Amino acid sequence: MPDPDDKEFAKTLAKGLEVLAAFDRETPGMTISEVANRFGFNRAVARRIVRTLEILGYLKQERRVYSLTPRVLRLGYGYLASNKVGNVIHPILKQVTAEIDEPCSMGVLDGNEVVYVAHSPGEQRHFSVGLTVGSRLPLLTTATGRALLSRLPEDHTKSLIQEAPLDRETPKTEMNRERITTLITEARQQGYAYAEDEVEIGLASVAVPVVSAAGVLIGAINVVVNNGRVDESTLRSDYAGSLKRCAVHLAAALG
Repeated sequence: MPDPDDKEFAKTLAKGLEVLAAFDRETPGMTISEVANRFGFNRAVARRIVRTLEILGYLKQERRVYSLTPRVLRLGYGYLASNKVGNVIHPILKQVTAEIDEPCSMGVLDGNEVVYVAHSPGEQRHFSVGLTVGSRLPLLTTATGRALLSRLPEDHTKSLIQEAPLDRETPKTEMNRERITTLITEARQQGYAYAEDEVEIGLASVAVPVVSAAGVLIGAINVVVNNGRVDESTLRSDYAGSLKRCAVHLAAALG
């Protein structure tokens, strides 16, 4: 986290970015009062921030409710373009999709969440879980999150296990942080992480970390399926094997 007492830390800019990041599927629009209440700003500050974002073209207003405009995609496109998503990552994910006939995604660590930066949807003949570029999921209760944690430095992993939010999404969500630590250790040993019914009942996922030759964590790739159609043994053997081969290719391509 940035130090708010740092003399070079621009608090107003930080507040504006916080507001932009708050718009999502659950919160597609907010009034100025809602922005003020959500972030603890006084109404005058909230109004200046929202109006500035509107003038710059990042927000639009309809009946006093503000929402994002397509201009915000410029920010995400810069990241995707500079990180070789289009011309390097996506073609390799497509190879996995063709091999196992399932959608395949790549996620990276963003604070204490997983954010997806690439997705190969395939033919979409099967059950779709709605993962797209920009989707955010919990770190501790997803296969992708645990795969990422399995290859971070030990101190960083321990810190995130203790600090990351842990919400019960389903009756089967693992809520014991010690048990989660064990699952991450197992993921480190076997080279993949597995999770089932923890974010949504009926979904199972396997994920593999992508690590550079220098040992630096790049991200993790995963497959999510309906567990009534693909059994656990197939996910752990065939699908995990395909993802491991993909991870090697990605690591080589991304350096």
